[in-house]
Amino acid sequence: MGNEILITVAPGETRAALLHSGVVQEVHLERPRNISLVGNIYMGKVVRILPALEAAFVDIGIERNGFLHLSDVANQASKRGKNENPKATDIRHVLHEGQLVMVQVIKNPINDKGARLTAEISVVSRYFAYLPAGRGNKVSHRIRKRDERQRLQDNLELMLSTHEGEGAVGSTQQMSTGGYIVRTAAEGVALKYLQSDLSFLQNCWKAVQSEKATIKKPGRVFQEMALQLRVMRDLVDDKTTSILVDCAEVFEQLKKIMDRYHQSIANLVVHYDGEKPLFQHYNVDEEVTKALQRRVNLDSGGSVVFDQTEAMTTVDVNTGGDIGHRDLEKAVFNTNMQASKVIARQIRLRNVGGIIVIDFIDMDNDSHRQKVLASLKKALLADTVATFISDFTELGLVEVNRKRTNKSLRELLSDSCPTCEGVGSIKSLSTISCEIWREISRTASAYDCQNIRIQASPEVTGYLATEERSVLTEIEKSIGCTIQLRDDELYSREQFDIIPV
Repeated sequence: MGNEILITVAPGETRAALLHSGVVQEVHLERPRNISLVGNIYMGKVVRILPALEAAFVDIGIERNGFLHLSDVANQASKRGKNENPKATDIRHVLHEGQLVMVQVIKNPINDKGARLTAEISVVSRYFAYLPAGRGNKVSHRIRKRDERQRLQDNLELMLSTHEGEGAVGSTQQMSTGGYIVRTAAEGVALKYLQSDLSFLQNCWKAVQSEKATIKKPGRVFQEMALQLRVMRDLVDDKTTSILVDCAEVFEQLKKIMDRYHQSIANLVVHYDGEKPLFQHYNVDEEVTKALQRRVNLDSGGSVVFDQTEAMTTVDVNTGGDIGHRDLEKAVFNTNMQASKVIARQIRLRNVGGIIVIDFIDMDNDSHRQKVLASLKKALLADTVATFISDFTELGLVEVNRKRTNKSLRELLSDSCPTCEGVGSIKSLSTISCEIWREISRTASAYDCQNIRIQASPEVTGYLATEERSVLTEIEKSIGCTIQLRDDELYSREQFDIIPV
């Protein structure tokens, strides 16, 4: 079986899931209060130079200043032909306080850390990436066939020369410098679809240049696409068999865009109107609930335990209770092999980033260790996020370094528990409110009622009555019912009841 992509839109959030052979591999979500900044382009103002860190703080017009490292500035100066030394070790030779610089977010603000910035600007479409400071045009190294690489290279040169010959105003003239990268998704794509996508990319860069010319203070000049469009751009490939969307409005939006720019995949977009909610029908909600738990059970009877801290994530593989009744080495090897695949999937599903230390069960046989390591590497090949995997250390640990660009699933869906002071976690109020909205939709469709009562803790009802008042009003209109709030001191934050009246 191939890949399926699910997109579900509800009041207050948009969610997307990637399934392979019916098994959930990735989950992405976007809410108005935590929209990702990655990919956004800003005109920033240098407010503080940090020579000891070879970096600078840059005001980009949001709450916290961004962090810009010397390497991301000096390299760009070199590519543009300026006199700065690309190997300079003093940030003061490259930037000065008060200087305006165009930057792009490559890592979201996390906890008390500001956004990580780069001066290496890139604008990305489905088949191409444009780097204003790049040199020459390249084809993704993941496209291995020599004939296909040459075809794509020739097609890109042909399209660029055609646009130049036509004298396209605002697109090629502004993009005559820099370089293009042909992305992996372009493999096997016909020229007419490549042309349409290149036109879309050029329009994006034109919009950046136009906004940049008018901006007078630190602020955004380009905003990354909404989640449903990023999913279409980044997750759809030749293995994708269907894209299910449960919102008619978003379905029409995607169909219109795909028909115009990406006709080769337009027929994959299908409107889902089943009786069960989309994520419930495909058991995505159940998998997300499991991903918020520490322990993941293995079919062998063993388990894998995830512990996330701010600095790193540790993963511990445990044996089953009946391992003493079997061949010990073989049982340990089989458990570790099974765990390697589960760990790889859970890393993607939980979106764990940074340093990950895996403690497999000790193995005496070196060939077994190498097979487990090979299994882990193979399972992580499907992960589009840059990942480095070490060999077994002297202590029998495997270190994984996965690029962190956004919060993990647990950080997005949960708050630190005030009772346990961060040792555990509970669902955030926004997550609970979204669960309540989904349950109300199911109740309204199952019962013929005029009123629906939400019974929950005062903390939750207070949040719904204030922060989510506009959403509540919108749902009342959509289901034709009046929603009543009733608080109960005996309810915990995560406990609620939806009662048709």
